[in-house]
Amino acid sequence: VRAFINAKSTNEILFTRGTTESINLLAFSFGEAFIKEGDEIIVTTMEHHSNIVSWQLQPGVRLRVIPMSDDGVLDLSKPISNGKIITAIPALWYSTGAISGWLTELKLPETLTRIESQAFRYCSKLQKVEPCLPNALTYLGDSAFNGCSSLTGDISIGFATNDGVMVQTTFGAGFQFQNAKLSKLVIGPGVSPLPANFFTSTSFKFVEFGCNLSTFSDAAMLKSVTNLIFRHTGDFTLPNQAFNG
Repeated sequence: VRAFINAKSTNEILFTRGTTESINLLAFSFGEAFIKEGDEIIVTTMEHHSNIVSWQLQPGVRLRVIPMSDDGVLDLSKPISNGKIITAIPALWYSTGAISGWLTELKLPETLTRIESQAFRYCSKLQKVEPCLPNALTYLGDSAFNGCSSLTGDISIGFATNDGVMVQTTFGAGFQFQNAKLSKLVIGPGVSPLPANFFTSTSFKFVEFGCNLSTFSDAAMLKSVTNLIFRHTGDFTLPNQAFNG
């Protein structure tokens, strides 16, 4: 851990029960020792409540808030401070769940290689992913789009290439598109074994296979699929319970 965060000594590292406790510890130790009345702390409108209240409780401290634009980007076009007040701490998020309630369209870069677990979970208003999924995608984490109940359209997986050589797309434990209302799924030749719960609680109307079905785990739960298209030209074996239900 010391090497990973580039700390000089293990004496500099404290383990807490979570981020909220860590922020409180920082605010009421370092903050009380070094932040003076009249200092300012920069936060954003995307912060978790715990990263606001702890600083508000510092006596005489002013919070400066970076606003968020309509497309979910922090607006840095306007000066945050008047230049006369010392900025003691920039307390900004590394990742946020603040956009999940209103995000409607997602544009992913073509060079994106990984979508981690629960990356867009519960983005209930998300309707469109553009492009469907990047061709360079090599990993799709479990529950990545779980709860995206407004998500429609087509999704393509397993077409990642590196200088023309097919690269395998791997997956997390499952439930990648649970509760989504996608119309078509195209599975390319670069797909590695799909998890058993990949199709659980999805409503794909069309699934097109360009891969060997042996890449499916047992009980892959295809019972929610209305139409199947097989484009794999070689020999293949159906997995156990692939069409169970």
